[in-house]
Amino acid sequence: MGVSANQARLMTLTARLHDLELRAQQISAVKMQLSMQSQSAATEYSSNLNKYGLLKSAEGVSTSSDSKYIVNSDGTFSVSDTGTVSASDLLTTVLGKLDTDATTADSFIAIAKDNYDTYTTSLSSSEKLLDMELTQINTEHEAANTEYDSIKSLISDNVDKSFNVFG
Repeated sequence: MGVSANQARLMTLTARLHDLELRAQQISAVKMQLSMQSQSAATEYSSNLNKYGLLKSAEGVSTSSDSKYIVNSDGTFSVSDTGTVSASDLLTTVLGKLDTDATTADSFIAIAKDNYDTYTTSLSSSEKLLDMELTQINTEHEAANTEYDSIKSLISDNVDKSFNVFG
């Protein structure tokens, strides 16, 4: 092949290499988003575990006729002197804010764990697919890079042969 044909192949391979690098960057960005979603799910699950502890401690507390548990907006609870509330009332108040079908603290944590496990399994399978695609892209990139190097040396050899006639 002539110098110009090899140069055209080199330019085509350069474009292919850049395309593969762009796809790899896009996959990395999606993986980063999945990582942030996973972190968010873990934070939510941790928050639910904290609420579970709150609910379990409330279930074991007996209330007197002159005290009442109040659930604060941040999920904590405090005692007020305005009346009584049972642990189940406290549970209902907190679970109502959580929008779940749980009726006890134990069922609440089971639902929270199932939700977390389902979500993380979904994220994990998505991440595995992205890893497989990234591995394929890296393999293609290495092959294209090897061909690029061989064509570049071929062009260099052609130029040397062509211009050594005059030297």
